[in-house]
Amino acid sequence: MEQIGAQQDAKDEGENQISPATKSPPSLETTLHALPRLIQQRQEELDRREEELRKAEEAFSRETGKAYGDTKPNDVLHLNVGGTRCDTLRRTLCQIEGSMLASRFSGRWDETIERDRDGNFFIDQPYELFGPFLDFLRAGQNSTPGAPPVRAPPFDDEHALADFYRMVEYYGCTPGVYPTSIALHRGVPGGARFSPHPNLAVETDEWSTFALRTEGHSRDVVGYEIELGRVERALVGWIRPNQFGTMIGEGDWRGVGEEGYSVALDCCRSFLLSDGNAHPIKSLGACGGAVIRCERESKRWIVNDKVVVSPDTHATTNCNALRGMPDKTFIPAFSGKGEFRIRMINLSN
Repeated sequence: MEQIGAQQDAKDEGENQISPATKSPPSLETTLHALPRLIQQRQEELDRREEELRKAEEAFSRETGKAYGDTKPNDVLHLNVGGTRCDTLRRTLCQIEGSMLASRFSGRWDETIERDRDGNFFIDQPYELFGPFLDFLRAGQNSTPGAPPVRAPPFDDEHALADFYRMVEYYGCTPGVYPTSIALHRGVPGGARFSPHPNLAVETDEWSTFALRTEGHSRDVVGYEIELGRVERALVGWIRPNQFGTMIGEGDWRGVGEEGYSVALDCCRSFLLSDGNAHPIKSLGACGGAVIRCERESKRWIVNDKVVVSPDTHATTNCNALRGMPDKTFIPAFSGKGEFRIRMINLSN
């Protein structure tokens, strides 16, 4: 009986105990009393992070100073261009972001650039070519929203024009002098996010068609290279814009290759689409991460450095899918949903 009584007493005692999980919350008074200390701790943490950020900025400034020296965008650079003296601002030569010219005159490589006997930076180019190029860059510095667009300098002599193309390409400035942009061709406005040169790209949440359009010049895009990110059924190819019309707004719009006057590689489903007809391609499977190169003159599609479509391939020879397409009236276009990045653009000469 004593043992049973002891067990009963222990049971009663356990029932009267309050487990940690059932403790009542702290009172409002206790919470308000602790609030100033909590705020102080948070403020101290913010101060500590701000100090770390300040030190990181100082370290970055020191490293930048070591790399670029005591240089500023408004530095006046004294040039000797093929024997002709001229002066310009550093920011003028660095205007086209991502170019070799901008990198060369950023200030980081000043000690390695050739100079003449008077200490002027020497540019081994004919002034007849570099002078108009420099004027183009200066005009770009003066550009305002209400001003006429800056256009590439004209040349009456075709040989001089070809030399100008070559020089601009050498300096990595072709995208800045002869720009190309991504434009919505079919779809809903506002559903895409565009990135300009030097990272020409688009990300779209809706199925859309985009075209590569040149701006302010008459050079055609004869080839381009596009990298697929996370995509849904990417169609990459060419359209004749006057017939494959622009359609902006809600609708069940067809993509590149799915109707007349268009041809495209259906990258995810392994088809060549031409005028709305589908022609199978063996084991393509080019979706996310693939790089597709399209060449208008040779009528070729190259996926990850492998030619998958050309007039000589078995599939396209039998079905005549590339008969007459794409020709000089076609422009680059692609359809899909997801992420697309333009890696390279080739312009006509």
